[in-house]
Amino acid sequence: MPERILSMRTVEAFRDCMLDASDRHGFPLREHLRDARLPSWDAIDLSDLRTARLQIDGMFKIINWTDPNQIRPLLPLFEDAYAETPIGPDSLHHEIDVYLAADGFRIKHGRMQQLVI
Repeated sequence: MPERILSMRTVEAFRDCMLDASDRHGFPLREHLRDARLPSWDAIDLSDLRTARLQIDGMFKIINWTDPNQIRPLLPLFEDAYAETPIGPDSLHHEIDVYLAADGFRIKHGRMQQLVI
């Protein structure tokens, strides 16, 4: 069985980053979900973060996280939410950086890059 490209903890941290960016910083999450061509993006209730989290998790469950072609459309969404969330003591940046490094990636100059090992 092929290995996941991004671990579940990385995906969950990005999900939380996206919701935080949308809720607290005006990040246009609905437009990014549409652009990523995720199914049911228009049904997400962003007025309730708990419900939105569950709905996004449901969408993420149908993605084959071992297939780069299915993950590639999500990268701009992840990168932009990361970039538009201010870095601070309560931000998810450090957590995401640690998880990405464990997966063999990093964000540099606003783009996700694979680490050379």
